[in-house]
Amino acid sequence: MKPNPKVFQMACDICGVDKSNAVMIGDSYKDDYLPSKDFGIGRSYLLNRKGGDGFKSLNDI
Repeated sequence: MKPNPKVFQMACDICGVDKSNAVMIGDSYKDDYLPSKDFGIGRSYLLNRKGGDGFKSLNDI
């Protein structure tokens, strides 16, 4: 389970992408954002559950 780096590696392997080209979208700074950055995910986004994330669709990312 997150924040274990094996979870991120497994997701990258299944999707066939290098971690530097992967995108992580999460809602927990501690459990999603920081571990993905520590692992080396290329882009990490933190959702604001109250709105105002700065993007309206995945195309904006």
